[in-house]
Amino acid sequence: MGVPRVVPAVLILALLASTAGAATIGDVTGMVKLNGQAVSGPETPFPEGARLDVVGDGSGATIVTGAGDRILLDPGARIVFSLVTEEIEVYEVMAGSFRASLSPKTAIVLPNDGRLAAVEDGTEVAVESRDGGARTAVDVAQGSANLMSGEQFTTRIGARQSLIVTFVREAPRTLGYQTGPGNEGAVEVVDRATPDLVIRVAVPRATIGRMASVDGDTRTKIENSLESARDGKLGVVTSVMGTETARGEVAPGVFAFVNHATGAIEFEYVEINFQVLKRDIGLTSAFQTLAVSNFTGVLPPDPGGGTPVVRPPNGTYD
Repeated sequence: MGVPRVVPAVLILALLASTAGAATIGDVTGMVKLNGQAVSGPETPFPEGARLDVVGDGSGATIVTGAGDRILLDPGARIVFSLVTEEIEVYEVMAGSFRASLSPKTAIVLPNDGRLAAVEDGTEVAVESRDGGARTAVDVAQGSANLMSGEQFTTRIGARQSLIVTFVREAPRTLGYQTGPGNEGAVEVVDRATPDLVIRVAVPRATIGRMASVDGDTRTKIENSLESARDGKLGVVTSVMGTETARGEVAPGVFAFVNHATGAIEFEYVEINFQVLKRDIGLTSAFQTLAVSNFTGVLPPDPGGGTPVVRPPNGTYD
């Protein structure tokens, strides 16, 4: 059995609540193993430190947390019950995809230093980790959730929004993002670039971009792909020690630099080669992979040219 990673203290401190009861495993179909042994029974206890594997096509299981939240595991998923305190339960998804109905009383650790936390009760979310966890696809049907990548980036995903985030722990100062074509409103990315400087980026629908610390960690480069929607302008706001210092927009094909000392924004109106960017951060040229995935709430346009339709994730949360 693999050893769960140490859960960052900031995750626990950020999610104070009250848990009760004990976690159980139910709705088992196909081959599901608890610590290597086949699961039997409608309500099998899921103790702290245990590992659950959903093996093979057609298999599945639902974890009901002590707080009553539900995590529906898809075939191929592997999850460890990492930690329980009086305030919070922490689960680590080591592989695969899942759907869940969550409250702030449950936190989920994802591969490559990703952490998912519901902002409000009844948040319905579907998550898939790809490329060894380097890319995380998130679809929120109801409520809102924070996706934390490393210690620097936090992405707020609201209801009826979907997003692919690219992040690897070997490059903790770089984040790639790609929003769904049917998103309602903008996804917010918060970059704590320095202890004093915070950069907030509002990412509209169908937008591909990246943020990266450059020039010896003296500036942050914000890029917007030429393949983003024509109206896909990034809204950038900077603040130093809690005081707003600058704001601006980054149009498709444009990049900007944020000065870490002053928070000033400098724009470069040149067309950037996003073929290189896509190769570097592994993003698709369009949002088709998320749009047709088996968990997403964003469907492709209809043949008649209509707009994307938004639906809840598969499964119910009774």
